[in-house]
Amino acid sequence: MGMVYLFALIVYIAISVGVYKIISKVTKKVWIKRVTIAFFILLPTYDIIISEALLFYYCNFTEKEKIYKVIEHPDSVYFEDAIPILKPASKFDKEFMPKQYLQKKHSLQSLELYNGKNSVLHYNLDEDQNIVVLELEKPIAHYAVYRRVLYKNWFIDKFLHTRNIMIKDIRTNTVVADLTTYNTHYYNILFIRSRDGLANSAGCKGNIFTTARKILNY
Repeated sequence: MGMVYLFALIVYIAISVGVYKIISKVTKKVWIKRVTIAFFILLPTYDIIISEALLFYYCNFTEKEKIYKVIEHPDSVYFEDAIPILKPASKFDKEFMPKQYLQKKHSLQSLELYNGKNSVLHYNLDEDQNIVVLELEKPIAHYAVYRRVLYKNWFIDKFLHTRNIMIKDIRTNTVVADLTTYNTHYYNILFIRSRDGLANSAGCKGNIFTTARKILNY
């Protein structure tokens, strides 16, 4: 793939130089030549400029964390993902999360995962510390962690990927915390896009997933 990117870059430079030479022969006006140069420089990098400007604004001048309280003993937590769309928990999550949050850390008494419409997988430990799985119609956990992709408008969504975690007390239907983070998409100059159209590594400082775990102590 590296050779493909290099070839594409060489072709782009060759086309840019060719167009500039043609314009130089057609007109002697310096400003037209400068506009041509600026156009070919900015064409593959305009998304970097806009993305970084938006990222700077949202990371520094908008409220990203609303934490109303920290739960020391959550007991049971329900997880629901809509990244990028609402879908049942993956096979990896079904295998990894119960072991991580029940057997290894012992911070939760039970854990629940969304498994489709009217289907929730409920995990808990028996007396021998083995994981037991039940299928329920709806969550019975005390707290819920909703992980979402947020959509603002067509312009911002083109340059930024926005993720949100909302933690709620299911029993009282109150919000415990509302966390948001922003990432840039992969840049055009790389000649690639992320396979799922989601995010590049560049984003706001801090990890909302780590913060969510601290809030619920899991």
